[in-house]
Amino acid sequence: MEFTLRDSKSSLVYRYPFLYTLFLKIRYGIFYQDRYKMLAKHIKNNTSVFELCPGDLVLYEGYLKNMNVHYGGIEIGESFVKNAKDKNIDLIQGNVLKENFTLSDYVIIQGSLCQFYDDALVLVGRMLDAAKSKVIINESIRSFGQSSIPIIKWAARRSIDPGTGHCMKRFDEDSLRLLGDKIKNTYGHMISNIIYEKTDIHSFANIKGGGWDFQIVIIKKWITKKYYLG
Repeated sequence: MEFTLRDSKSSLVYRYPFLYTLFLKIRYGIFYQDRYKMLAKHIKNNTSVFELCPGDLVLYEGYLKNMNVHYGGIEIGESFVKNAKDKNIDLIQGNVLKENFTLSDYVIIQGSLCQFYDDALVLVGRMLDAAKSKVIINESIRSFGQSSIPIIKWAARRSIDPGTGHCMKRFDEDSLRLLGDKIKNTYGHMISNIIYEKTDIHSFANIKGGGWDFQIVIIKKWITKKYYLG
């Protein structure tokens, strides 16, 4: 799938990092921090992290910065990259399906895999090549876009365009577990273990069932001694 940078056509929340943060705080409510804790618990102090689509950098600033983590990443949104540079955080602006990944202990993606739904297996392969220890995929499996209230469902689906087009396909737990099976079948020679985790959060806005986020933790068999060159 071809992605073109068009920040001026992105949804409003992707043009202004503070609106993006506010949107997520409203969406997750009192469970806002849980999505970051779920991921950060797998990362050790004094390591390196390369994050795909880091957005407003809450994971880094709220959790990883105080762990003495060497941090970098790739972000397609111009406003997010500018925000990072203003904070002296070096992000590459570009397409995660094309740009080189820096060799790191952990390569992670949070809440953005749906943007690459049809290319998810390929993207995970690129992440595995660049990860020395673990690949961590954290994805929402309950969203406002699944609400039974039409106006909420419509607004949610129109709000998730980072500048590459609206994200019309969404993962659920079943499709993420199926992706995990495909990862194991395709890249099993590189993998020691795959762990599945899910947050336990009650329904909101008529989204039935608990659990906002589902996480796949892929543990590598060995250290890759190269950069991923695409």
